[in-house]
Amino acid sequence: MINEKKKNEHFILFLLILAFLSILMIFCYHPENKLYQIGDDVNFHYRRIGALIESLSNGTFPVYIDNSAANGMGYATKWFYSDFLLIPFALIAKYTSIAIGYKSLIFVITFLCGLFTFKLTKRVYNNNFAAYISAIVYTFSYYRLFDLYNRSALGEAISFTFLPIVFLGLYEVIKGDYKKWYILTIGFSLLLLSHLLSSFMTAIFVIIFIIIYYKDFLKNTARIKYLIIAGLVTIPIVAYAIFPMFEQMLSNEFYLNSKMPYNEKLPITTILKGMAGGFTPNQFEFLPGIGIILTIMVISRIFIKKSENKYLKSADISTIIGLICIILTASFVPWARFPLSLISTIQFPWRLLEFSTFLLSVSGGLYLSVLIKKRKYKYIAMGVIISASLVLITINSYNYLNSPDLNYELNQNNTIRNPKPITDNNFHLGNLEYVSHKFPSYPSVRFPNTEYMYDRSKEIKTEKNSIVEKISEDDGVGVYTYNITIKEKDNIEFPKLYYKGYSATMNGKNIPVEESNEGLIEISAEESGQLKLWYGGTFIQKISLYITGISILALCLFVYLTGKKKKKTE
Repeated sequence: MINEKKKNEHFILFLLILAFLSILMIFCYHPENKLYQIGDDVNFHYRRIGALIESLSNGTFPVYIDNSAANGMGYATKWFYSDFLLIPFALIAKYTSIAIGYKSLIFVITFLCGLFTFKLTKRVYNNNFAAYISAIVYTFSYYRLFDLYNRSALGEAISFTFLPIVFLGLYEVIKGDYKKWYILTIGFSLLLLSHLLSSFMTAIFVIIFIIIYYKDFLKNTARIKYLIIAGLVTIPIVAYAIFPMFEQMLSNEFYLNSKMPYNEKLPITTILKGMAGGFTPNQFEFLPGIGIILTIMVISRIFIKKSENKYLKSADISTIIGLICIILTASFVPWARFPLSLISTIQFPWRLLEFSTFLLSVSGGLYLSVLIKKRKYKYIAMGVIISASLVLITINSYNYLNSPDLNYELNQNNTIRNPKPITDNNFHLGNLEYVSHKFPSYPSVRFPNTEYMYDRSKEIKTEKNSIVEKISEDDGVGVYTYNITIKEKDNIEFPKLYYKGYSATMNGKNIPVEESNEGLIEISAEESGQLKLWYGGTFIQKISLYITGISILALCLFVYLTGKKKKKTE
């Protein structure tokens, strides 16, 4: 009874420390009531939140195009980069500011990241101390801070939070209570609703672990059954994210379909610096790496005998996979060749450091737990880890805020001060992944560069010199009204990027909207009159939200009834 009381006290203390470090991290990186960012993706993600706020305000949610993006040509980030998990924080931002909404998001995903990692490690190793260590080290790891702030890779940073849930569910299916398959479903659903690329990579690691532990499936084939059930149930839950995306990709070909060059592999010296990184004052060179804390934890394995703990083999498997991931980021690795070419969509090999960080944090927690046997030394070790996390946060935030590359500031008025969206930065649309790449009718035509987009964004083209006069442009709901005067049937091209789901009426009658040779909207005018053009969405886009909502409620009900039945049986 006394031990149980102490465990509860320790857990509450852990939650308080986790909350303190989470708040400290936000305060150190974002002093005052402003947001500062270095990464190339910062404006892209701020705009995602801004567009979501607008759609929630004007009633165009869940179907919308960001009409102000791409220099007013409209950009469909939403169908390829789900905003589902941003909704509650967009609502906070709507009634406060993007700064407050964004900070709320960072706090929640950071706190939950630590909590979920604790739950996973505790379940797998049945060791509270290892779980506390792993949770703190993973949540405030060097690479996660690098991802969250220096890269401003919001989607990938959110995925850190849900990796532990996926692997907890995988553990239950492989070795634990396979009737808790729904944990795997919940973890993968949250991943898919936050970052598709991280979900794809996670699926690869899940397959690797399934192969490694295949004997457990052979011993009990029911585990295979529940693994399949977990996968099938995930599909309707993530309908909001994947159904509209597949619909768009089947309707056209986009730049995201093209393979990205592997120019981001790391020299050996950079990998070594990354393994020792995190504690260098006045260091403005931000490098991807696992950091010195994890490196030391992994090295501690050489001081442990194989017979000292029954979980060492499992931890060693995670360590080996984590180290292989680090090696795969090296410049000498042939990523353009089979089989690595099959996963070319990850773009940057050092994205694998997310999984290195996760796997090494979990195994490293066990190593320290085995190495440190006496309770008083465990308290000292925990204090060292917390202190190291404090130092890591403060030193890196100092380097970050004093970096000469810090050009982005978001203030209370929700305006990005610098730089403006221009052709040189692709209007903050990354690599234009969601712009048409090739067209079925004209396979040799590609969408021109951003300079062309800038010049083209205000011009309406006609084949037969028809007169097109813009009457109104309601950016609030994205309805564009034109008066059109024609002498004969004419094809008219509007400066709007084409996506499946656009609608148009001429004199109140529905007319088809086609894609032009240049990937823009084109209509065929057979009479003069008033044209209305807007993005009305598709049936799949509209129904997907309801499928996701109903599926989530159904899963919650199932979990509740299952738990209630289990308690009654006990």
